[in-house]
Amino acid sequence: MLLYGLFAKHTFGVKIALFFFLSLLGLIISINLVWVFSLNQTDILNVQLSQLIFASFGMAMPAIAAALLFRKEDESVLHIRVFPPLVMVMSVIVLMLLLMPVINIIALWNEQWTFPESFSTIEAIFRTTQQRADELTLRLLEQSSYVAFSANLFFLALVPAITEELFFRGTLQSLLQEKIGRHLAVWLVAIIFSLFHMQFFGFVPRLLLGGMLGYLLLWSKSIYLPIIAHFTNNASIVLFYYLASKGVVSFSIEDVGKGNQWWMALLCVVLVLPICFFLYKRRVKTITITK
Repeated sequence: MLLYGLFAKHTFGVKIALFFFLSLLGLIISINLVWVFSLNQTDILNVQLSQLIFASFGMAMPAIAAALLFRKEDESVLHIRVFPPLVMVMSVIVLMLLLMPVINIIALWNEQWTFPESFSTIEAIFRTTQQRADELTLRLLEQSSYVAFSANLFFLALVPAITEELFFRGTLQSLLQEKIGRHLAVWLVAIIFSLFHMQFFGFVPRLLLGGMLGYLLLWSKSIYLPIIAHFTNNASIVLFYYLASKGVVSFSIEDVGKGNQWWMALLCVVLVLPICFFLYKRRVKTITITK
């Protein structure tokens, strides 16, 4: 491939500029495709197809293109050559499930944030935007058929897990850590990841999730681990809503850890810490790429 590794030896500034250009190009292509196919945002199928288009062209395409253009000979493109050990995979699945009550109580605290009176108009805009996003998500999640459940697993769990992790962790974090160091790159990308979702009153929990996903890549040197974690988080919500629609469960997964159940969040913190320590101890320090 003529373009393979073409920008590998260029400066950090050139790489960032090119990545921004590729991301903007992907966004423009996505918007035009949604317009060409007349995908309105009131029909559920159209919403799902729009999400797939934006994920494919706005996230996956620039990530893969940039990774190929920036690749050095001794690097694994997007960290896809190494699959983590099964014990790490199982630990991450348990970790993400245990984090839910913790994330829920932090989300409750974040939702109660208020702006100064002089910024009340901005606060109203943010709350209205988030309310519309929440209503749209609920429309997708509250369908009770098995077909809808399968579609939600694909569009709301699998697709975002793969494309967002390729974009944020696989490419952007890997690019930034060359210049600013690993830990700062993890948290800077986590901030960008949270801002990307454009939900200010859910900013903190997404920031923490983004940080966790970043460290999973850092520890495993494999993009599959954050993808699995991301998928577990989203899929568990999809599954609980489906079970609720069938009357199997009578509570919302988003309420676990709130109110009188605060002790659950505290217990989960106690359980999460040793899992994180275990993943850190099992971290991959170096990888060897076979040509």
